[in-house]
Amino acid sequence: MPGFAFNEEHEATSRRLEGIGTLGNPALLENVSATRNEAGPRPPNFQLPTRDEAMTLSQYFLDNVQYLHPVFQPHCLQRVIDAVYMHPHAQVQSKVADVALLLSMIASASHLWRPQRSKCLVFLSAKEAASMSLIWSNAALDILEYSKRTTAVSIEDLQATIVISYVIYNSQGFSPMFRSLHSNIIMMARDLSLHKTDSPRKNREADLPPFQIEADVKRRLWWHIAATDWLLAFTPGPQEGTYSIQPSQMHVSQPRDLESCDHDAGTVSLLPTSYFFQRVRLAEICRAVVDSLSPLDMIENANYEKVIFLDGKFEDLVRSLPAFFSLDHENELLYTAPQLTLQRYLIHLGIYTRRSRLHQPFVVAGFTDPKYTFSRTACLASSRTVLQICHRLEEKKHELELIPARLATVVHHVFMAVVVLVMDLCSNKVEGLEEQRQAEVIRACRMLDSLKQDSAMAAKLAHPLIEILQKHKERLQQSQSPAVPFTVEAPPADSGISQVSLDPSSDFHGPLSDTIGQYTSATIPSGGGQQPAARAEHEQQPCDREWEFDAMMQQYIDLGENIDGHSWSSLFDDLDSHHTTDTGGAVFYG
Repeated sequence: MPGFAFNEEHEATSRRLEGIGTLGNPALLENVSATRNEAGPRPPNFQLPTRDEAMTLSQYFLDNVQYLHPVFQPHCLQRVIDAVYMHPHAQVQSKVADVALLLSMIASASHLWRPQRSKCLVFLSAKEAASMSLIWSNAALDILEYSKRTTAVSIEDLQATIVISYVIYNSQGFSPMFRSLHSNIIMMARDLSLHKTDSPRKNREADLPPFQIEADVKRRLWWHIAATDWLLAFTPGPQEGTYSIQPSQMHVSQPRDLESCDHDAGTVSLLPTSYFFQRVRLAEICRAVVDSLSPLDMIENANYEKVIFLDGKFEDLVRSLPAFFSLDHENELLYTAPQLTLQRYLIHLGIYTRRSRLHQPFVVAGFTDPKYTFSRTACLASSRTVLQICHRLEEKKHELELIPARLATVVHHVFMAVVVLVMDLCSNKVEGLEEQRQAEVIRACRMLDSLKQDSAMAAKLAHPLIEILQKHKERLQQSQSPAVPFTVEAPPADSGISQVSLDPSSDFHGPLSDTIGQYTSATIPSGGGQQPAARAEHEQQPCDREWEFDAMMQQYIDLGENIDGHSWSSLFDDLDSHHTTDTGGAVFYG
């Protein structure tokens, strides 16, 4: 611009002066604490594992967990270990961020550790591993709180908070503690200016090799945080429909790592970014859903054409996934690396659960309005696919180095799929398929029930599901409000909408497909093919009652003609509020 001269030094000085007082001042924090408590913040008491144990567990984390949320550079592990153990008796103040990062990694490794396959022989049993995960997780949280009060935020603080937030999510679900940590993560990232990583002012420094590595770490952190924020915006809970990170307010390129495939070996040598990029793509679709369809709008005011358009985005994502993420049987045989197997199933679970969520409000409306037939069929088909994937994951769990049911996302997806099938069974009569549909729902509920053997979170969801159904059953018996029975009709063949199967005969053993709308497995006799219960690998509290769902569902079926859309909306609200409530009490682990 003519007459305009940019003075870089002047700009930097101005920004430094403007920023005074906006970031934490450790000395000020200590003085404030001394004024309030007559003493500075005291370092928390904790006990570290031995150096060898820490190295073993940290390596287990890098090998088996890190690829699900790749926010830590593996080559930095030795530096962290050295920083913590070089002078073990030194005060924690000098290494607080490294200690928090190490504890968060070993807490995560301990939570997902399994004894049968693991080469990590630190624990005698999965029960002992879970107990130590609780201890180390609480220690990591205490140290992060101490760090926040005594030091300026660092990359290591941010990495530790992200890792420990996943430990809490995997044990609590979308609890208040997890949501609080997520908000704190966004604040820390902004304090570190991660949203400005590729701004023009910083590009000159980033051309040098050391800065390239640092910048790529920041990019990966920021995009991981942004993706999580957008995914949560389309997840049941108080935060649904809102997100904090605006694309127009960030200047961050995506990470530069590329994946490479070894087709001849039948395995895939991947950097973590392959799953990372697909997760970001799914998150961007979730953000588009929130922008297009506000959960605050009444269902009758929704633009249904937008729903069909957004459904197409999920379909396009599935079709464009790399071959090694395909659910096609041949590709599953070709790409057999355990890490890749888990990533493949998790990305599809995320897609189909949220596709089901997209159509769920219109399933309720579809009880009386044939306009929304497609939403009912799409929602049911997506839920059935979720259950098929989870069954396949259970079949392959003995090939994995961690326990899949300890991942809250797996339990959450099964739970939401079960709710959809229960809702449809109770509200819609399909002549000639009633026995098959009832058997399908019972199999789905027993799948959720079987996860209790490996997951405390599943136990927290299974029994409240029955309790909530019981409450609403009693309410329905009192009201007996009549509703017009609804007959399902298929969309016209020339509608341009993907056809989806309503066949409930699948026992979740059938073949999976990458094409949305083509998931039906071969028909089996009613009630056949029930899956075996998952083998217990850690001790759980004994169940003090038999599975009650069969009798409960028969009562719901008898009331089916009297259930209206408002009743089901109320039921969904109860289910959503339950699984986003902190049920862990004073400590986060169940």
